[in-house]
Amino acid sequence: MKVQCFNLLEDTERSLFLYALKIFILVFTVGIGVISIMSLFVRQEAYLVGEFTLASTLKTVFLAPFIETLLMVPVIEVLKKFLKKKLYIGLISGIFWACLHSLVTPLWGIGVFFLFYMMTLAYLFWQEKSTIQAIYVVMIIHALNNASVLLFVFLTSYFT
Repeated sequence: MKVQCFNLLEDTERSLFLYALKIFILVFTVGIGVISIMSLFVRQEAYLVGEFTLASTLKTVFLAPFIETLLMVPVIEVLKKFLKKKLYIGLISGIFWACLHSLVTPLWGIGVFFLFYMMTLAYLFWQEKSTIQAIYVVMIIHALNNASVLLFVFLTSYFT
């Protein structure tokens, strides 16, 4: 049985940016739900940390997606040697990156699992077409996600 989410992920014939935007919207929608549920149980200060500077914003929106995408590729390639199904590779990759993010701030792991799951799947589907395009699509999804999180944190801290 085919997972419905794969229909969206498989569509690599459209523009790379439009594809990344659609995946980001899905990830963002799920992320808002996770944040809303977490906010019922955890104080905001427990997971929203840091200052807003130009340097930190550039690192978060551009540098982190670039570096993490380059680090994701070898992890995905190792997983591909042991697992054949994209779904399982995505799950293990999502768990791996969630655990790593939890080392910095425990609740980040919860927040990033679905993001990394979807980015891994996007990478796998685009890699069938081009590894370079697969890397680009993951970087774009990641950059859009990080920018939206920064905007959310900024607006939350500004209005509270």
